[in-house]
Formats: sequence, structure tokens, C-alpha cells
Amino acid sequence: MLRVVTLDKNILPFSIDVSFEDFQHKYIHSKKTKDPNSIAFVYQQLAPTFSRWNYKLQTDDFYSDITIYTLLRLLQADDKTPGTLDNKLRLLNKHLTFFELSFYDLCNEAFLLHINKKSYIPMYKYSKPKDLFYYIAKEIKMFLFSIIRKLINYERKQEAIDFSCLSTEGYYYDSYIDMSILESFNEVEYSHYMYLLLTGTFPSKHNLNYNTQFIKDNLICRLTKMLLSSS
Repeated sequence: MLRVVTLDKNILPFSIDVSFEDFQHKYIHSKKTKDPNSIAFVYQQLAPTFSRWNYKLQTDDFYSDITIYTLLRLLQADDKTPGTLDNKLRLLNKHLTFFELSFYDLCNEAFLLHINKKSYIPMYKYSKPKDLFYYIAKEIKMFLFSIIRKLINYERKQEAIDFSCLSTEGYYYDSYIDMSILESFNEVEYSHYMYLLLTGTFPSKHNLNYNTQFIKDNLICRLTKMLLSSS
């Protein structure tokens, strides 16, 4: 369980290596136009922070970054993902490990969801770095919360499935057709074989006409229907 701490809100959630004016311009342009170059510019400035967030979660450093801390507070209080915060994080890490993902990948997804979200960004409202950075961090945090909630609930449902009823003694084999045998068939033998494959029964004289036209009109038609129904 997280302990209650007070973090310094004067510490900006992001550190950028360009001027704030350039970042602000590119960010607003990316939101309004979805320009790939502007999006890439903004992402490059935020990516180091995503890496830092990823590291903090990996090392259980929950109290030194306000975005990570408040995200975990949301998860802990969330009643749609039952259980303790430790168990929620266990389910999250289980999912990430199985699918070979990281929290950094989730940050990338949340960033793109934020960029594609329709919203009006008035320049005067976010004219200062603190205002704009905390707005972006909050938006990404809420998308992260939504993503993580879904992953946790998915893993919780997976763990609730009882797989003990499945037999562990079954074996599966790949079977292959010996094409050399098929190539040795004459038309009558081939039509018998195709009829057997398609119907599961051997043909009788009254339902199989041994001629080329039958093979074209009947067997190929059956094969086509079966292929369509199985696709």
C-alpha cells in the first residue's frame, strides 16, 4: 500500500532540450494538424521522461516522481480492478512479461492516444512551461491508467479460468499428403480420393459419375464451398 506523501509541484514533469517556445509551437501544431514531423519532434522531447518512468516502476521507486506516484494512487483506489496495489502491479508485470512489453511501450501508446484526442489547446492558457507540461503529463497519465486497468482486468480473468480440465496427455501431429501418390492416380482414382476427402464417405455408382466433367463441375464446386466456409 502506498504511503501518503507530498511531492514538490514546482518540479516539472518533463525536461526538454529545446526552447519552450519551440516545443509549445510544435506541440500545438501536432495536436491541431496531426503532422508527423511535429509529432516526432514532441515525442523526442518526451521520450527520455518515458524511459525514466519505466525505470522507476521497474525499481519500485514510487515516490520521487509525481506522475508515477499519482498514477499508482489512482490504481490503488480503483474499484474496477479489485485487489491490492501489489496484486495489480503483479498482474500488470505478468502481462508485460508475457507479451514482451514494457511500461515504456504503454507510455508510447498513451502519448499517441493523447495526440490523436480531439481537444482545443489555447496558447494563452498554457503559456508557461509548468502549465503545459502538467497538462500533457496528466493527459498521458489518464490514458496510462485506462490502458493499465484493461490489462489488469484481462490478466485477472485469465487467472480465473480453470485449465485443469484440459488433458495433458493429448498429442497433435502434422500430417502431409504424399504428392507422388496423387500424381500416380488416374482420373477415376483421383475422383474417388477427392470425394472421400470432401464427404468422408466412399462414392457409389449412383452418386459419382466417373468423367472429367464431373470432376470439374461437382468436386471443384464442393471444394470451393468448403474452402469458403472454413475461411
